[in-house]
Amino acid sequence: MSFTMKIKKPRNFRTAFQRVKSDAERNRNITFDGNERSGKGSGYGFTADYTVDSDYIRINVKKKPILLSEVMIRRTIEEYCEGL
Repeated sequence: MSFTMKIKKPRNFRTAFQRVKSDAERNRNITFDGNERSGKGSGYGFTADYTVDSDYIRINVKKKPILLSEVMIRRTIEEYCEGL
């Protein structure tokens, strides 16, 4: 089951993107393939695409572990991005 969500783009997006990518790859075993405009991320049974426009980051979660609810995944992503 896939779903899409959008998050307000942080003001200093370039720095935020590099920080998230570095932390995710180093500490969370998540792999990114892409750049600051679009790409893919995967790890822990997840696969997601993302695109960035002038105001929002759109995340399309294509694959997720069956035991995790969409609400839990949304909350985790939103909480992680709040610190940016």
